[in-house]
Amino acid sequence: MKIGIIYIGDIKYAPFLKKYQDILESLGAEFDVLYWNREKDLTIKSSNIIPFEKYSKLSMPRVMKLFDFLMFGLWCTKRIKNNKYDKLILLTTLSGMILYRTLKHNYKGRYIFDIRDYTYEGIRTYLKYENKIIANSSFTALSSPYFKSFLGKSDKYIIAHNYTEIVDRTVEIKPKKNKHINLGFVGSLRYFDYQQKIIDALGNDDRFDLHYYGTGPEFERYKKYVVKCGYSNIILHGGYDHKDRNDFMKSIDILNNSYGNSGQTINNMSPEIRYAISNKYYDGLQLYIPQLVEIGSYKCERVERLGLGFGIDVDDLKFGDKLYSAYQEIDMENLRRNAELEIRTIKEEDREYTQSIERFVYGIEE
Repeated sequence: MKIGIIYIGDIKYAPFLKKYQDILESLGAEFDVLYWNREKDLTIKSSNIIPFEKYSKLSMPRVMKLFDFLMFGLWCTKRIKNNKYDKLILLTTLSGMILYRTLKHNYKGRYIFDIRDYTYEGIRTYLKYENKIIANSSFTALSSPYFKSFLGKSDKYIIAHNYTEIVDRTVEIKPKKNKHINLGFVGSLRYFDYQQKIIDALGNDDRFDLHYYGTGPEFERYKKYVVKCGYSNIILHGGYDHKDRNDFMKSIDILNNSYGNSGQTINNMSPEIRYAISNKYYDGLQLYIPQLVEIGSYKCERVERLGLGFGIDVDDLKFGDKLYSAYQEIDMENLRRNAELEIRTIKEEDREYTQSIERFVYGIEE
């Protein structure tokens, strides 16, 4: 049994890959990871981690990206044919779409389709082919239950949380009264136009420090703007070693888990934001950190219903005052209790997901 895992991007952006690697290794399954070393800033010395070496700017216009995507698809098709994989695992929607013909003709019922984000489902033809891939999969993993709102009906769906268990969870509930608040964003820096509103609202406000951990396609734009405005309380830390992540996470008082669409309602919010449950949601849960989320999203509905944080309109002229007050008023003991209940539910769904992967590897029909 040999399995090919396909990811159309730099694997530093695919933390969910490790789940598959760990399970396949524990089962003794032979596998390769075929990925696109798109930014050419990551070298992995492993015989079964195979890169497609072609530099392609993340900020490149979509039309210009098309040729590079097609090149990656042709490279994958050739590799799959030469390596004669018994089964495939397609990480993210686009990884499946570029291999549609290969899946249809050679791998019906022998692949996992893993959907992590909303992509181009607003295009009817795109959604039609995506649903065909779902129908012919062994099972289709969804990182958010809300994705069912825009995908077709299917009995193939399994919830696959972007959840990695944190071993060290020794977290103290911090005093809040008159406290200087650290608002922290962790991950790839995008959504500058939205984050700029938070930066401007809180820049040089001595009640807050804003920390941005990570790089990404808009890192330089953030950096230049902060320098231009002279905001002394906005700190850009740049890239970080994953082993240090939990340490600096524990210094965060409010997790900036907010991406865009200020002043929007759930009916006209961009689908990319509307339906997603981000990785940071799970970090906040496990470390009992209140989360700032964009208003109008399903994530906001979930966070506020469970008492895990708050949605505040960044266009509100009193954004800073409301954020400060919301932090003072949140019931941390209630947050801890509800976070534990949510984690219990997530772990149960994660066990089902793990068992589905194991059955796939063993060749047991769903």
